[in-house]
Amino acid sequence: MVDRGTKRKCPHCGTSYYDLNRQPITCPKCAAAYEMSIPVRPARGRAVVPPPRPRDELEREDAAEDEEVESAESEFEEAEDLPADEETFVSPDDENEDRD
Repeated sequence: MVDRGTKRKCPHCGTSYYDLNRQPITCPKCAAAYEMSIPVRPARGRAVVPPPRPRDELEREDAAEDEEVESAESEFEEAEDLPADEETFVSPDDENEDRD
């Protein structure tokens, strides 16, 4: 079998063709030269680590989080004090009776 070389695709006209191991590689349809390009992997840079934050900033964030938790707990306690809505509350006993 005859060696046809490498199958190429012209970047200009899109024609697929075999290069027939010729140098320079040219497209048979539009005569554009095929330029070989070697793929290069980008170099990995070092990971950027942010500088540590000052302690006073961290303490302020912790205090703000504590205040949020306390306010959420107080809202929950207030919700427990509200009377139950009898129309929407269905006890498990009532639910079983409805099914029978």
